[in-house]
Amino acid sequence: MLRANRLGVKYMSGRYFGTDGIRGRANKFPMTAEIAMRVGMAAGLSFQRGSHRHRVVLGKDTRLSGYMIENALVAGLCAAGMDVFLLGPIPTPAVAMLVRSLRADIGVMISASHNPYYDNGIKLFGPDGYKLSDEIEERIEQMLDSDIEMALADSDGLGRAKRVDGVHDRYIEFAKRTLPRSMSLSGLRIVVDCANGAAYKVAPAALWELGAEVVTIGVEPNGMNINKECGSTHPAGLQKKVHEVRADIGIALDGDADRVVIVDERGEVVDGDQIMAMIAQAWHQSGRLAGGGVVSTVMSNLGLERFLAGLNLELHRTKVGDRYVVEHMRAHGLNVGGEQSGHIVLSDFSTTGDGLVSALQVLACVKRQNKPVSELSRTFEPVPQVLKNVRVSGGKPLEETPVKAAIEEALRRSASGNARNYVNFSVDDCYRDTYELVIPLFRRHRVPVTIFLTTGIPDGTLPMWQAGLEQILRDRSSVMLEGAQVDTATYEQKRQLFEALSREWDGPRAGEFYAAFCAVNGADTEALHWQHAMSWEMLERVAGDPYVEIGGHTISHPRISSLADADAFHELEGCRKRIEERLSVPVRHFAFPYGRSGDCGGRDFALARKAGYASAATTTKGLVRKGTDPLRLPRNTLNGQHRSLPLAELHLTGVTGIAAKVLNRV
Repeated sequence: MLRANRLGVKYMSGRYFGTDGIRGRANKFPMTAEIAMRVGMAAGLSFQRGSHRHRVVLGKDTRLSGYMIENALVAGLCAAGMDVFLLGPIPTPAVAMLVRSLRADIGVMISASHNPYYDNGIKLFGPDGYKLSDEIEERIEQMLDSDIEMALADSDGLGRAKRVDGVHDRYIEFAKRTLPRSMSLSGLRIVVDCANGAAYKVAPAALWELGAEVVTIGVEPNGMNINKECGSTHPAGLQKKVHEVRADIGIALDGDADRVVIVDERGEVVDGDQIMAMIAQAWHQSGRLAGGGVVSTVMSNLGLERFLAGLNLELHRTKVGDRYVVEHMRAHGLNVGGEQSGHIVLSDFSTTGDGLVSALQVLACVKRQNKPVSELSRTFEPVPQVLKNVRVSGGKPLEETPVKAAIEEALRRSASGNARNYVNFSVDDCYRDTYELVIPLFRRHRVPVTIFLTTGIPDGTLPMWQAGLEQILRDRSSVMLEGAQVDTATYEQKRQLFEALSREWDGPRAGEFYAAFCAVNGADTEALHWQHAMSWEMLERVAGDPYVEIGGHTISHPRISSLADADAFHELEGCRKRIEERLSVPVRHFAFPYGRSGDCGGRDFALARKAGYASAATTTKGLVRKGTDPLRLPRNTLNGQHRSLPLAELHLTGVTGIAAKVLNRV
């Protein structure tokens, strides 16, 4: 099962910076006002050069927590002697542009990008408008955990803060200038989804000023609806709107507008790989493409690499993170790069990903060629991808001769039509992050996924005690247990207690033990449940998705083998009937809870058939071979260290499948 790893987050190891700044749940470490103030102090001190008045530009997206983080950063920056120019809600690329335009020493963006509203983050830009290097981030991290108060400004050297007017107009004009002066978007009907985020004013205005007929969605931020069922990670609403108004194109930005996905006139989503291919082809034909290639990450589909090779262009791959893409572009003189997620970097115009500018380049292709988006955007067929979990000890596996040979073979087989999709992916139970993270990920890669649904979770009758326990331990430095106070201040203490209670509670009385634990610790079990559970309303939204199938996983998630015949049959059949009744979709497939040897057997396989299922999966490892009983299918699980979204996405690229073949693991 793919789930966000909530206990093993990076900051537990003492580091603050991830692949894109500092990020976490608002008002929880490390996204607290205290830490934000210290970041302001450390960043301000790190970028002081000489005796002149130093200045910083500070932008944010539309999250409720932005007010808290903004004021804390201002306090820290002013304490370090920096004058702060407050930009208000504005896209991340606008901050990168304005740090140069306003001759600032540093730029700061408060945003958690595509994350839900309850997260927030801090992105830092140097005076050149580029994101900070690993070395500078490490230096700032060291300062965060040190006594930096002695280095702060004297009373007469404190910084000032003021609001800057007209920054929206500056960015709109900048975006418009990325198109030829003679080009107009008149005649195009465009739907733009601003994700209730930072671009809700500037993106529609720029498109309208360029002459387009603009239809807007996701332009009513309230502090808690940013990225909520809208924007680049949830394009279903945009697809519907494009159909409704018969638009020529749909543009979906994320919360801080540094990424974009496109929806064509047919309502089909166009991801970042296809956008990069379209722009690279157009720029190559016009002689504008620099460096003889494109930069992307290991996440990009191998079909992009094949397409570029057909144009005698090279695909350079980096590790995940748009700043690594930018670093490679700068080092090798390339001007087009990005990620499959929609971070597109066009260094002729910007120092970071810019969703609006990337969308304008797509629109330029549409106007120049006078062809529908559906025709222009299908530049290559994604290569079929096989997922296997393989550990690589080090080095650069993509540069090894055997790996390159395997890639070439895969491309040859794909080109000849001999490649096959034979892997079925599934997620179990009914976790909310399946809806928020996993399904968008699989949809983005056009990979089908089955949700094996435990109906007691959306019904609210089966408490999600493991997720709730994890949340309580993560948020608290101590808990009450059996009348005693138990310390949970460190990651190791949290982990050990979680594992101990999970072993002790595992069984029919788990809900009872969990309820008692919540009661003595003052935790709201219902609120915790819906924080982590998918609702029937969410399931209704995905039930009709062509990439999603709903399967059964019992009512209350018991070990089927431990139940009497009648009870076991009730769990199997009752689950199927409840799903079909609530979602109006056929339920053909079933997955046994736990599913190990001893958790299900011959009787249970027969009961699954009797309950109306065409197939049933266990967790016995192996491949489905000719003659395998469809009611006892093997299923290889991704757990433990595999429970991270970036690694899951790496699996979807096929890179791990290639490595598995090289290492004779397939």
